[in-house]
Amino acid sequence: MKIRFEVIDRKTLHERDMRDIEQGRVQEEDYIFSFESMEVFNRTFTEKRINMLKVIRGKKPQSLYALARILGRDFKNVHTDARMLEANKLIFLKKVKNGKRVSLKPVSRADEIEFRMAI
Repeated sequence: MKIRFEVIDRKTLHERDMRDIEQGRVQEEDYIFSFESMEVFNRTFTEKRINMLKVIRGKKPQSLYALARILGRDFKNVHTDARMLEANKLIFLKKVKNGKRVSLKPVSRADEIEFRMAI
């Protein structure tokens, strides 16, 4: 799955989308997240959340607890960030039964993430 983040104002986004529709262009990405400013982007996708995506993709932790240990972060904060990433369809949390316990294994949905910024 290909995901694109972009920082672009609403007017420019609307003009581009209308031009793409008129020209019959097809969207290449599975998901596009558009933000009006870097401030809004940075509040939503913090450095810690982006790092979390990298770790999930690269190290493939078996649970949120293992992810928290790898990241050296508090479990509650990792859980909150993981739920936000799941809500935005960047990861999914797979229920894994381990004896009597059920844990959540974070799995990356993205093969590629692209970032664009209009200047």
